Order: sequence, then structure tokens, then C-alpha cells
Amino acid sequence: MPGNIKIPVSIPLQFKKVSYYLSLTFVFIGIVVLAGWVTGIDRLKVLSPQFISVKVNTAICFLLSGAIMLLHRRDEKKRSTEFLISLFAVILFLTGSLTLLEYNFKLNFGIDELFIKDVPDAVGTLYPGRQTPLNALFFLLFGLSFLPYLRKIKQPAAGQMINLVIAIIAFMTFVTYVFSTENAYENYSYLINSFQSSFAFIFLALAAMFLQPEEGLMKIISSNSIGGKLFRVIFPFCLIVFLLLGWLIFKGEKTGYYIAEFGVSIFIISSVIVFTILLFQTSLNLTARENEQKQTENALTASEEKYRTLIEQASDAILITNEKLQFVEVNKRAVSMFGYTREEFLQLNAADIAVSEKDELVLKFNDYKSEILERNFRCKNGTLLPVELSGSKMYNGNYLAILRDISGRKKLERIVSGERQVLEMIATGTDMDTILKKILSNYEELSEHAVCSILLLDEEGRFVKTTIGPGLPDAYNELLVGFPVGPENGSCGTAAYRKEMVVVTDIETDPLWAKYLKYIEPFDLRACWSCPIVDKSDKVLGTFAIYYHEIREPTEDDIKLIQRAVSQAKIALERHYNEINIKDKEEKFSKVFHNKGYAYAILDKNRKYVEVNESFESLIEYTREDLIGKTSAEVGINSLEFIQRRDDLLIQLFANGKIENVEIEFESRSGIEKAILLSVHAINLNDNQHWLLSMVDITEKKKTEK
Repeated sequence: MPGNIKIPVSIPLQFKKVSYYLSLTFVFIGIVVLAGWVTGIDRLKVLSPQFISVKVNTAICFLLSGAIMLLHRRDEKKRSTEFLISLFAVILFLTGSLTLLEYNFKLNFGIDELFIKDVPDAVGTLYPGRQTPLNALFFLLFGLSFLPYLRKIKQPAAGQMINLVIAIIAFMTFVTYVFSTENAYENYSYLINSFQSSFAFIFLALAAMFLQPEEGLMKIISSNSIGGKLFRVIFPFCLIVFLLLGWLIFKGEKTGYYIAEFGVSIFIISSVIVFTILLFQTSLNLTARENEQKQTENALTASEEKYRTLIEQASDAILITNEKLQFVEVNKRAVSMFGYTREEFLQLNAADIAVSEKDELVLKFNDYKSEILERNFRCKNGTLLPVELSGSKMYNGNYLAILRDISGRKKLERIVSGERQVLEMIATGTDMDTILKKILSNYEELSEHAVCSILLLDEEGRFVKTTIGPGLPDAYNELLVGFPVGPENGSCGTAAYRKEMVVVTDIETDPLWAKYLKYIEPFDLRACWSCPIVDKSDKVLGTFAIYYHEIREPTEDDIKLIQRAVSQAKIALERHYNEINIKDKEEKFSKVFHNKGYAYAILDKNRKYVEVNESFESLIEYTREDLIGKTSAEVGINSLEFIQRRDDLLIQLFANGKIENVEIEFESRSGIEKAILLSVHAINLNDNQHWLLSMVDITEKKKTEK
């Protein structure tokens, strides 16, 4: 026996091909035999004159049997195909049944020579045109295996078992011909099959069994398992060897080379030798298979360890569920993300962490399209965790889900969105109280259980002037008004004094709050962190405070979030106070500018008038409308003395940014000579350079002096 047998890649496919070609063969046999009967050519009916001829009914039944198997091969069976299979199977079943009834009860239903009359005195024929009882039994069984009922209940093993019975009985009659038991053949030829029929029924049964190699009895035989491979090798070998061995021993006895007892001894010894060879070869194959299996197991173990290492070290949560969405495997990241232990996870279903049924069904990736989904899942402590979810259906029917924690990204998105809203409010001039409340609410939304407030100090930075804390009781906010800044004055007073963040994790035990415990006790505040709001000039504008009702220490993320909130509060307050200062300066400048004791005018860098007061209009005798947007030369204000001294005055002006109390004489609009004291100062208006002119009429003084 060959040492190594190459098994085809797809054994079931090979079996189906064999079944297909055998089916065609039986259709061909039926047609050839029928042609022999129609044409009268005896050679087409039998292989040899001494053999029993194949009857017409037998030929028709062979033809129908092949047709049944060809129709059964179709993957998509139409109703017409099913009908034909059922019809042909019923015909075979009835033909076999009626023939057996004719033999048993000496009846004649007229089916034997229904189509063609048989030849008189045909070899081995008791009744003209009638097939043998075994043929009838075989077709009865074959038709039975394809009846609608057996196919409807989808039990291929039952049909295969029936065809196995056909094969065994047919093989027995085949052996009868091989061993040439003439006496049995001469006395009972009408009972047994012809040689070609016996041979044909063996392959007919095999063709029927090979139709569904993945089901029933054939499932093991066609598999790539050790048992399947051994059967496909050993069974044909044993069949051929023992058949040949028996035939040789039988012929030796018939020719007188040895007596029957010696023949039996030879058969026993030969059987032992053959089985020993088979056993040895099987042992070799099993040993090789075992070694191969060990290598495979070692490689699989190494692969699993590598897989486990990769899974456990993954930065994303990896969860595997079965088809019922029961968790069967999770990695360390999943445990840390959701708060369950691995053992607890394996007792859970996807529905236990999904927020809704819709989210639970996301884990079923039958129609997976490589897209990443954003979903919320519930942690052990009840909090919702936003994740990016991707996954697929695995080859074994399980589902693989990869979850990436995006809570940090989502939090940052909320932070940026809140800050953008605050900046928009600052840019559009929203009132300061609303802006600061928005900064507080942004922090409270991002930090669970936090209650925040902003305390604004007085101008000197000595005590709290204003409190803004919508989440705190009004009574507590009122209590803080007038709260002094000092080295041991709670969290906020101390933070303002030190100009640095002060963290009090437990108000009841911290010395900074010792003298204020009796005041704060009714409000059930246990922790308070405070950060000063310091402007560019290092002046403390106020404090940003975070309260909790439980003992708590800030994390690194908390501190970063506080710094961002304080930065926004600083921007808002600085702009607010700058606007107040500018407005105050503008009011003061306006009062000075419009003072009737001095004539004032503002010129741009091109020396065109931008603004003048009433005293200036009165002095030079030009109206505001005459002057705005024009230079003195364009208006017609001339001063010969100024023109003569202009270069020196301009050099002094650009060098020092001012000239002061320069006496100038000029001619007014009415032609009156006037003497003035002229001063020019460089000023900045709306980030542009301007010149402020101030003039004092000293004409009368000059006249008096003369």
C-alpha cells in the first residue's frame, strides 16, 4: 500500500463529480439497452450470451435512476424539477413493488412486456420480460430513498443507508459471479442479477450516496479527518486485496493444488499478514499525524500567546461575543474602561453595557462596511462612556468589537465650544455678569459635582466686593461680600493674598478655614480649591473657586481645566476694566477738550482737522464744518511767523512729541491780527497718531504790554 496518499483539496467536490459521471453512465446504459431491444441487437442487451439479459423494465429503471440523480444535483430546484424527481422515484418504487408481488403471489399485472415482447426461452428467464426479484428489490429501495417524504424531512442518512443495503446485496451477487458458483447460478439464475446488473447496482448505490457527501454517513467518509482519510485508503485496499486473496485460494482448491483445510490456513495467515501491514502502516500514519498535530499545536500555542500579548497590550478595548452577544473574551483595556473584572464581563451580555437596543445591535456586524461609529456605552458605575466603535463578524460566528475611548476628545470639544461661546460674548459686548456665569457653568458641566464661583475684589484688592456663584446658596454668596484678603482667610482670601492656587481638600480639618467653620457649616461644603485671577500688571482682580460636597483632591486634568477657566475670566475682566478706564478717560478728555478757557483742535497725521471745540471756532472765526477734513492752508488760515519758524518747530515736535507755549501771530478770518500761545502734543486715538493743538488768546495781554 502506498505510504503517502494525497487527499484532494475538496473531497466532497470529487465525490459529487464521481456521482455526476456515474449518473450519466446509467442514463447511457438505459438508452443502449433499450436500443438493443428496439433494434433486436442481442449484444447490446448482455455482455456475453451466457449471462442473463438486461430486461426492458430494468433498462428503463436504470435510465430513470440516472435522471433522478442528475436532477437532484441542481443547486436551485424548481417545482417542475421536484415534481420529476418525485414522479421518477414513485415509478421505480411501484415497478419494484409490483414485480415482487408478481413473484410472491404468482400474479401478472402486465408490466413485464408492457413496451416490448421478450425473446422466447431467454437465458435465466422464468417469466418473459420480467426483471429478477433482486433487481425489483433494488429499484424499490432506490425509489424509496428518493421519495418526497424522505427528502422533505431532510434525512440524507436514511437514503444513504438504503443505498448502502443495495450496494451490499449487489456486491454479494457480484462475488457470486467472480467465484463462478455454477450450481447456484444454474439453479437460481432467475433469482439473481446478471453480472453487468450486479456490477451496475454497486455503482448506482455509490452514485446515490455520493450525491450529498457533506451529510449523513458520507460526512465522515468525505471529511479531512484522520478517520475519513483512513477509510478512503484502507477500505478500497481491503476490498480489493481480500477479494483477490479469496479468489486465488478458491481457484487453488478447485484445481487441486491443496485441500480445503490448507486453503483456510493460507487465508488466515494471509489475513494476519495483510492486517499486520495495514496496522503498521496505520501506526506510521497516526504517528506522523500526531507529530504534525503537535507541531501545529505548538505553532497554535505560540500564535495564541502572540495574539494574547497583542490583545492585552492594545490601547483600545477589544471585546468578543458569541452569536447571542454573550461576552466570551475581553482584554485589559476593556476591564479598565468599563470597571468590570474579566470574570464579571464574561457573565454579561452586550445589552448590559449598551445604552439602548439600537446600540446593542451595532455589535452585530453581518453587514459590516468598515465604518467607524460613535456610540455611548454604560460603565459599571453607571456613567456613560463615549467610544468609537468598529468591528466585524469572525470566521467562527463570533463578533469582534474594538472600542476606543473618546471621552477625552469629547470633553475637549465641549471645552473648546464653551470657550468659543465665551469669546463671542466678550467680542459682542455681553455684560460681564453673564460672561462670568457662562464661564462657571462651562466648568460645572465638565466637572461632575463641582459648584463654582468667582469673587471680584475692590479696587485696592483688600476685600471681596462682588460674588458670582449661581450654584451656591444666596446666603453663602452674601456672606462672602466684604470677606478680607489675608494669609489664612479661607481658600479664596489666601489665594488672592499669595497670588497662587490654594487647594483645600477637607475644609473641616484645614487651618485656612479654622476661623470660618461656624459660618460655612450650614452649607455642607467639604472641599474648596481657589485660583487667583491676576492681570498683566500683577494685580489680583479676583478668584475662581471650585467647591465640592465631599473631600476631594484635584487631578491634573482638573488643574488644567481651572487654568483655562481662569484665563478666560482674566481676558473678560481685563477687557471689562479697560473699557471702563477708556470710558473714564474719554469722559475726562471730553470735559477738558470742551473747556471754554482753551481753544482745542485735533489733527490727524496729515495735519487735517478731526475735531475742534467752540473756543477754537471762536478764536479763528471758522466753523467746525469749515475745518473738518481740511488742513489750515486749505482753509486759508495763514501765519507768516509760523511759516518762517515752521521747520524748527516741526523738528522739535517730531523729536520731543510736543511743542509748548510758542507765541504765534496770525490773521483771523475777519482780518484781525491775533497773538496766541500755541502748544502741540502727540496723542494716540484708535491706534493712530494724532496731534492735539491747544491755543490761548494773548492778544489783549500783548496790547497791554505795549
